Amino acid sequence: MSVKERDPYTGHMITGHVWNGIKELNSPVPMLWYACFFLAFVFSVGYWIYMPAWPSVRSHTQGVSGFDQRDELARQVVKANQATDAWRQIIVGQPLIDSAADADIMALVERAGPALFEDNCAGCHGETGEGAINFPQLNDASWLWGAEPEGIYQTLKYGINSGHPQSRIAQMPAFGQTGQLDATQIRDVSLYLLSLSSSVGDGSRSSELKSVHSGERIFKAQCFACHGADAMGNPLLGAPNLVDTEWTYGSSLSQLNQTISAGRAGYMPAWIDRIDDDKLRILSLYVPTLSQSALDHETTNPK
Repeated sequence: MSVKERDPYTGHMITGHVWNGIKELNSPVPMLWYACFFLAFVFSVGYWIYMPAWPSVRSHTQGVSGFDQRDELARQVVKANQATDAWRQIIVGQPLIDSAADADIMALVERAGPALFEDNCAGCHGETGEGAINFPQLNDASWLWGAEPEGIYQTLKYGINSGHPQSRIAQMPAFGQTGQLDATQIRDVSLYLLSLSSSVGDGSRSSELKSVHSGERIFKAQCFACHGADAMGNPLLGAPNLVDTEWTYGSSLSQLNQTISAGRAGYMPAWIDRIDDDKLRILSLYVPTLSQSALDHETTNPK
């Protein structure tokens, strides 16, 4: 049994615990701590009585305040809707071309557009509209069916090959699979298309140049109706420009051969039943700004 010892300096008993010669005092808890514990206890009892606190089998104690977080959230939603009703009525009620010229509406588009785009479009087209193989780039100047907000709205609302009665329709024939062109002819057309935006067929190889000339003749016989004799496309038909360097399905010789042989039929769902009309309109106004954002980035960060 240890002998009780009192500290000669403080007068407190020593517990008997010693670390490196330091003895632990059996000091009493300060009264301030007792006061804090008591106040915390009083507060907790008052909170349990005033606020919803204790769960029951099917619900919880309501508390004398009657506070319900769901009711509070509902009130906040109503308040937010009231705050947005004014601009929502404006953006839905006026032509998009007028909204595009409205600084207040475009300020709203600048705030709300990125989140809407990220939630609904970025999965296919990328966070900044950079696109990917099979998914069109949206931050460039190449647009099917036009780059105006009204045209984009039509595309978003009803989709492309979506099955909706008002859907955009885009279908490129499978020239190889239907036997309209053989493998050599397909390759010649591919080389011709590459020559329109690159140095392919510059005369360095006579056989290649011959294929390019052959491909040009085939193109003008088979493809000009949609893409035009100059291959610059027809936005009204959804036929892309083949003279630029923007290629949705890839621009290598093998990828072009595959496109011409098997055909292409792009798809985008109709968003009319997926998101509200005012959000569709905001997206229609926001997407064209991606091209300007990309241009500004290239200007300030030249390669």
